Amino acid sequence: MVVVVVVVVVVVVVVVVVVVVVVVVVVVVVVVVVVVVVVAVSAEAAAAVVVVRVPVVVIIAVVVGVVLVLAAAAATVVVSISSTWQQ
Repeated sequence: MVVVVVVVVVVVVVVVVVVVVVVVVVVVVVVVVVVVVVVAVSAEAAAAVVVVRVPVVVIIAVVVGVVLVLAAAAATVVVSISSTWQQ
């Protein structure tokens, strides 16, 4: 039983870490793309920055929300596993 709990907890932790890494990579890629677009359109830089800023803020907000939901789900799973194990 203890082995099963340990395996499940390790799997959950690995999944959460992988998700966080993927989210960070996606955010970095989005930021790099935005910077490249703004630099490439330097003639219209002011307009490009204004147009691009809103989607980036929305994307970041969505990513943060997803991370928080996943973290809450992982915490719930870990707590339920540990409480089951204690019983």
